[in-house]
Amino acid sequence: MNLGTRIFFSYIIVFVVCFSYPINWILDNQRTRYLEGVEEPLVDQANIMASLVGREMESKRFNPANWFTAFEQMHARPISARIYSLAKTGVDMRVYITDDKGKLLFDSLDQGNVGKDYADWRDVRLTLAGKYGARTTQDVADDPASKVLYVAAPILVGGRIAGVLSVGKPTTSINTFLRNAKPQIFKVGLLAMVAAVVLSYLVSIWLTRPIKRLTQYANKVRHGRRVDFPKLGRGDIGEM
Repeated sequence: MNLGTRIFFSYIIVFVVCFSYPINWILDNQRTRYLEGVEEPLVDQANIMASLVGREMESKRFNPANWFTAFEQMHARPISARIYSLAKTGVDMRVYITDDKGKLLFDSLDQGNVGKDYADWRDVRLTLAGKYGARTTQDVADDPASKVLYVAAPILVGGRIAGVLSVGKPTTSINTFLRNAKPQIFKVGLLAMVAAVVLSYLVSIWLTRPIKRLTQYANKVRHGRRVDFPKLGRGDIGEM
């Protein structure tokens, strides 16, 4: 194997090693990055809505029926939003409210859940304890893609925790973004690899050109031919 081929394959090995790790890392951690982007605004939403509920409770105006009506109207609203490749046609946000014991007072999905004990749910339990409460729950037992992210905020009345408001967001949209993003990542990675291969080939030619010129000159001299000394530049090969 000549020197140029060795240099070329050495570059290829280096590029494969250096490219494969970051691409795999991006693919493995992409879902986490999307979840972080969803969780942060959920914290804002939960605290804003918890403040509204706290004011209603403090003034004795809190009525779950009004919240049921508001969410029914919200779900009935026609939506036609194009978010890049995602077509959003409805609101999928979920909200439930518990008292300071974890007993359910309101559930935007099902009024029949009212009265159930949610005290053991991680988001409710931690929030009632004065900590940050969040959880991810699989909606359908045999469907890993049906996970819902919940973020809770304390409902404060008179400076004490009077309950918990939890906001949930299905991760189905995240799954769509991931499906659309992965081919793009592979495409960019492949183009980068092709560019690396071409550049490696050109670099190997550039590095070995003086050696080839010197070799050709030596062969011609060996066969008794009178030839001009080749241009080798001022590098190590020229000096040699």
